[in-house]
Amino acid sequence: MKRENSLDLMRVIAACSIVFFHSAGNLNTKFALGTDMSGAEMVTVLGLTFIAKAAVVLFLLVSGAFTLSSSALSDVRGHYRKTWKKLGIPTLIFSLVYLAQTFAVWMEGIREGIDRFLYEPKEIASELLKMLLKGETASHLWYLYLLIALYLMAPFLRKLLDMIGDHQLLLSVILILWGWVSHMTADHYLTWDLGYAAENTGIFMLGYVLHEKEKKSDAIRGAGHVFLFALILLFIHAAGFILFRSNAVLSVIFVPDTLSGLTALESGLIFVGFMRLRISHDFGMPSSLTYGVYLIHPLVGSLVAAVWAGIMGISYFSVGDTVGTVFLYGAIICILSFIAVWLWKRLRRHSGRKREA
Repeated sequence: MKRENSLDLMRVIAACSIVFFHSAGNLNTKFALGTDMSGAEMVTVLGLTFIAKAAVVLFLLVSGAFTLSSSALSDVRGHYRKTWKKLGIPTLIFSLVYLAQTFAVWMEGIREGIDRFLYEPKEIASELLKMLLKGETASHLWYLYLLIALYLMAPFLRKLLDMIGDHQLLLSVILILWGWVSHMTADHYLTWDLGYAAENTGIFMLGYVLHEKEKKSDAIRGAGHVFLFALILLFIHAAGFILFRSNAVLSVIFVPDTLSGLTALESGLIFVGFMRLRISHDFGMPSSLTYGVYLIHPLVGSLVAAVWAGIMGISYFSVGDTVGTVFLYGAIICILSFIAVWLWKRLRRHSGRKREA
């Protein structure tokens, strides 16, 4: 896969956005529970939410762009072996790791007498089993389960895209709209339901379609107006959510979610904008760490929170629950996660050289 500096930069920014969003977990919980919040807290939660949801879709777009354009898809068995090694094994291992972490957090919540953690032992076992089966032992792992499914489908999606030719963009948009309508009209959905599958497949394909169109274009196009359109749309999206939160019909249109058609459009514009940037600096190294950062950052966050709570003499569940601390907390998690993955990769390379010697 040929590296592209602008998309490598986009990956790094997207990864940091997701880390900061998850570092605001206690603020997000306050918002979800309807706790009174200051204006600054509300702006922080909503800002991080909208940016992080777009960031997840950006990862899906760039994964589709490079996976579906790979010549390795012609070797289906080889592609599946690589998928199992790259995604399957780490997802399985970290599902179990985060299951243990979730159990430890619940025990701490019970010890502190926090209402939302007061389960009976049988209920705890049942909830943990459901989380494992749904791929939700941590708030971020759902994406890896989704990515595994898309990678398994990739050889067939590429054949479909080649077959329909000029209608690739149309099919991608239809699938995204199908999923958006499904999400807006269903009170509940499973992560493997048809609308969910349609939308994420459409976004995955859209990344490939947009990337191929930009590669084939000879025209020099600016990125500024594309980013401006994306920013305006983000503001409209956020304003609509704030204004219509209590409206049963309109609120589902403006909800910040990876399944929102508005989020898909915003992310698509940002993706195109980054592809049009001409960046000479090489961001390949930090970009290569983003997958590992995505995997481990909640674990790093829990360790940082435990140390922070111990030093400050506060509850584990109070760490990063103010605007003044959440960005510092997020920055620490982000930096430590990148360092940890970099050290792990260095260690693996070093051990590999020793075996060869």
